[in-house]
Amino acid sequence: MSRNILKSLRNIFNYQRNIFLAFEGNGIRCFATTNITFANYGKTCTVPLPEKQQTISDHTKREVNHHSNLASTWWDINGPLAPLHHMNAIRVPFIRDGLVTRGFVDPKLVNTIDVLKNQQILEVGCGGGILTEELARLGAKMTAIDLSNELINVARERLKQDARLLENITYKIEPIEVHMKDKSNFYDAVVISEVLEHIDDKVPFLNACVQCAKVTRF
Repeated sequence: MSRNILKSLRNIFNYQRNIFLAFEGNGIRCFATTNITFANYGKTCTVPLPEKQQTISDHTKREVNHHSNLASTWWDINGPLAPLHHMNAIRVPFIRDGLVTRGFVDPKLVNTIDVLKNQQILEVGCGGGILTEELARLGAKMTAIDLSNELINVARERLKQDARLLENITYKIEPIEVHMKDKSNFYDAVVISEVLEHIDDKVPFLNACVQCAKVTRF
């Protein structure tokens, strides 16, 4: 890895803070990358969810439009999103090892190329699928959602290039609050990476994400 890439990663991680949201009391697994600190967000914290789909805020619309405008260069590893591509070297092991360490992966699969085989993982705010694809290549059954039509179209086009990805990935244009209604207590893990800084109302968003993760007992 070149010095420029390492410098880029260092700058990003100086700005961002990786958080593994592990709700010990009920076994919820939610991986997130964020630049905020949640004070007093304990195991018993609950946030009421809206009964009806919320209207997308102007802030969210601006963020979606901004990222949609990058669709044509999303998979250019030397383009404006190069840092996201380079961060997979850190993000993928972080998620993989988190699931392995907590005992959610079949021991027979540890240290194999299919280490995440049959793990149902939701990625919220997947964009064009940079992280989604790498987790799917480890065997995970990925459901990836985003609000951008343009970025989901880019991600879906790439599925045509790899039969295994086509089998392991489902992309949806859908807000998490809607997705949660049909997929509550469903996923082995929920991934939110490089997304929270673009969300204006973070706590209800995170609560909806957490609702999608399986509730298990230890």
